[in-house]
Amino acid sequence: MKLTGFEPSKSHTPQWRDWSWQAHPLVWAYPAALLVTAAPLGARGLSIQTARLLCWLSALGLQVFLCPRRPLLFEADDPSSRMRVWPLGLWHDGYLSNLWRLSEDGSPRIFRPVLGNVVVVIITAVILGVSSVQMTWNPFAAAGPWNLDGQEILPWSGLWWLGQIGHAHWILALAAIVPAMPLAGGLGLAMLLDRIQWRDQDARRVRRIISWASIAFLGLLGTMLVANERMAGYCVILVALVLAIEARKQARRDATEEFIENFVLGVIDEEDFEAGLERLDKPGATLRSKARTWLRNQRIRRSAEAVKAAELRRVQNEERLDRVLTRIHESGYASISRSDRWFLKRIAREYRERRDDHIS
Repeated sequence: MKLTGFEPSKSHTPQWRDWSWQAHPLVWAYPAALLVTAAPLGARGLSIQTARLLCWLSALGLQVFLCPRRPLLFEADDPSSRMRVWPLGLWHDGYLSNLWRLSEDGSPRIFRPVLGNVVVVIITAVILGVSSVQMTWNPFAAAGPWNLDGQEILPWSGLWWLGQIGHAHWILALAAIVPAMPLAGGLGLAMLLDRIQWRDQDARRVRRIISWASIAFLGLLGTMLVANERMAGYCVILVALVLAIEARKQARRDATEEFIENFVLGVIDEEDFEAGLERLDKPGATLRSKARTWLRNQRIRRSAEAVKAAELRRVQNEERLDRVLTRIHESGYASISRSDRWFLKRIAREYRERRDDHIS
C-alpha cells in the first residue's frame, strides 16, 4: 500500500534560504580542502585556490538554476510540497516523504542538474581539445588543465578558468550518480524500484542496502586517498559521513511510514499507534500533529470518494432500471435475464426500506 495525499506544512521560505548543513556537503567540504591546501603555498597559492573556489561556486550556482522551481511530489501544482535544492539533486523536506513517487512529468527533471553538468563538461572538453589542451578527468587530481607535454596551463588565463570550471562540473556530475538518498542516483534507483512494482518493504530494504554500501565504498575510497596523501580523500570521507546521516534520517522516515501504513490497514490499534509515535519521535508533538493531519485528510478524501461512488452507483442503477423496464414493456417479463430479475428485486427492497424509514 502506498500512502498518498500527505501534505507537509506550507512554507514561503525561498529555496536557497532553506538549506541545512547536511544538504550541501560539497559546498563547504571542497572549499575547505582548497583553502587548507593553499595555506603552505603563500599569497600566490592562496589567490589561485580562491580563484578555484570561485569556479566551484559558479558550478554550484548553475545547479540552483537547473533545479526545477516547482515541486515534483504529489500534485504538480501543489504549493505545499516544498522541495529543498541540493547541489547534486533534489530533496523533499517533510515527514512521510515518498521521494520515489513523482508526478509523470517529474521523472526526467530529477536528472536535469546532472545532465546540465555533463553538457558543461562536454563543451569544456571540446573547447580545450580544439586548443590542444587536456582536461583533467581524475576527480581526485589537481584541476589543471594541462598542455600536451604535461605542463599545467598558466593560471589566470582563459583556458585555465575554463578547465577549472569544467573540472568542478565533472566532480558534481560524478558525485550526483552515487545511488544514495537524496542524490539524483538514489532518486533514480528509488524510481526504478517503483516502476518495476516492487513491494514497498522490499524496495525500502534494497534502497537502504545500496545506500549503505555506497557510503561504505566512499568511506573506504576516502581512507585510501588519505593514505596516499591526497587532500581530496578528506572531502570524500566528509561526504560519506553526511550521506550516512541522511541515510539514517531516511530510515526513520521509512519506519514511520510503515508504522502508519500498519495503522491504516488495521494491523495495530489506536492505543499502540500513539505509543509507537512516542517511540519513533520522543518529543512527539511535531510527528503526532503531522500524522493526525494526514489521517484526517485521508478520512476526508475517503468520505468524498465514498459520496462520489454512491452517486455513480445510483446513476448506473437508474440507467439499468430504465433498460430493464423498456425490455419488459417491449418483450415481457420472461425476456429478461435472471440477473436482471434479481436486480429488480433488490431495487424494490431498497425502495421499501427507504419508504419505511420515511414513514417511521
